[in-house]
Amino acid sequence: MNTCKCKCVCVCVFDTCAGGVAELIYQLIGKEVQLDPKVTETISSITWRKENNKLAEWISNKVDYYGRCRTKDQCDLNSTTGVFIMKGLKPEDTGNYFVDLNSLASAKTFQLAVLGETAEPVYGLIGKEVQLDPKVTETLSSITWKKEKDRTAVWDSGRKVDFYGRCLTKDQCDLNPTTGVLVMKGLKREDEGRYPAEINNKTPAKEFELIVLDPVSKPSVTTSCNETQCILICVGEETKHTKYSWKENGKTTPGNTLTVQKSGEQSKSYTCVFSNPKSEEHSDPLTHMDLLPVISPEDWSILDTVLSVLSGVCVTGAAVAVAVAVWIHCSDRKQLKGK
Repeated sequence: MNTCKCKCVCVCVFDTCAGGVAELIYQLIGKEVQLDPKVTETISSITWRKENNKLAEWISNKVDYYGRCRTKDQCDLNSTTGVFIMKGLKPEDTGNYFVDLNSLASAKTFQLAVLGETAEPVYGLIGKEVQLDPKVTETLSSITWKKEKDRTAVWDSGRKVDFYGRCLTKDQCDLNPTTGVLVMKGLKREDEGRYPAEINNKTPAKEFELIVLDPVSKPSVTTSCNETQCILICVGEETKHTKYSWKENGKTTPGNTLTVQKSGEQSKSYTCVFSNPKSEEHSDPLTHMDLLPVISPEDWSILDTVLSVLSGVCVTGAAVAVAVAVWIHCSDRKQLKGK
């Protein structure tokens, strides 16, 4: 059964290749994927590469395709947006993709991971434990867990569980021979990868794609306001699978930017939610009154009274200051005459 319902999953990972931080994209075999460089300038030329091999190039109003894109209707390049589409994905399409924009080499980097139809994404927090549950519906006589092609845990009826690789370390893994559930503890970055389960010698009965995440940071909010509206921008330490949303009195709005229009609903509050599939943090809440205060007629009346009093105080103070200055001047003149 295919348990991965999403069209694709995009995350950011640290990439040691050119292009800085790479955007990691998961997609299923046979589907299509869009690689979007999100350009903010007019495109004069664009080249898409897998590693060092050209796939598509647009120069002088003509698109040329290469490699796997030579086959008709397998690829499409939009010369206005720079978006590159690959269709009918195969396992060999997995790899690093670079886009050269306006002669700027590796302006953006993508890492594409093509998943099998039965691969189920599973998320775990670094340092914590994760459960891989094959949800067996038959009595187990044997089960073998692997990471890619390497054994991780093996159990055969009448024998004890044998652990291999990262599970050799004491108390780092646990395998339940009744349910087939594999538990891995103290997750590390290198634990990421494909985990197939062979149940009762069926190869493989179930596959998981383990993705190890960092806990998200607490986000902060910057504001830009005028007399009629405020623009709120939420910022967190973006890692893999992070996303933003806003909570507005129980209503949820996706994205890291929220525009708030001035209204009389001063009790409204706005909180940014920064999350990934395994953790969530909230910003300090902001109220409508904090952002766009509304002064009522009663408040205007009070303010007018206060300003009038202050104005009177200022006038009186000015008069006193003038009187003191005149007195000092006259005293100086008398002293001069006396001399």
